[in-house]
Amino acid sequence: MQGKMLALLIVLLLSSHVLPLVQSLTCDESTQYFENNKCCKKCEPGQHMEKRCGRGSPDTQCATCQTGYYLDVYNDILDCHQCTMCTKENMKYEKNCTPKRDAVCTCDEGYECSPNSHKCEMCVEVQTYTTSPSSTFTRTAPHTQDNVWISVSLCFACVCVCVLFTCFLLISRHARPCGWIMSASIGLWRSKKSSEFSQCTKEDEVPMPVQEVCGKTEKLEDV
Repeated sequence: MQGKMLALLIVLLLSSHVLPLVQSLTCDESTQYFENNKCCKKCEPGQHMEKRCGRGSPDTQCATCQTGYYLDVYNDILDCHQCTMCTKENMKYEKNCTPKRDAVCTCDEGYECSPNSHKCEMCVEVQTYTTSPSSTFTRTAPHTQDNVWISVSLCFACVCVCVLFTCFLLISRHARPCGWIMSASIGLWRSKKSSEFSQCTKEDEVPMPVQEVCGKTEKLEDV
């Protein structure tokens, strides 16, 4: 007799634990929770729970989060989360906090959020890298339009250099024959001048009243 009573008691205990578990599987876990053998609604985003549903209350009692606090999901918790404060050095608000959404922080110009933090918890200065004494660059997005103009300018300069080099070659080729002709003419003139000078050094007696010596004419005086 005692064995039967013990078995019945075990069955009752198991059923009291298993039955709520089975019933809880029928509730929508995203918007409901199981309480007192029924599905109760969770509080909406921007609200927190003041009193759970039960036999005395028809459903969950919720209240709106106070200023400076938020909840961004359906919940069955008693307290809202505190909003993030964007008051650190070189930090400012990108989006203000509301009961349904946390604040979003950003950094002042020249600063960026620390890459090691999930949220913007700290602002650090943008790093500048030096490639040469006369040029520096930062980790910012490249200016596509400036790069295009630089490429076009370089191409135009290369074309100009090629054209000038080609013109120089053409002028050089045409100038060589002219230079040779001028050199030959100068040499011929010099050789002719030398022969005339050698002839003028010899004294030639001429039976004329005027004698030509070395290209000069002198009038002989009568004795």
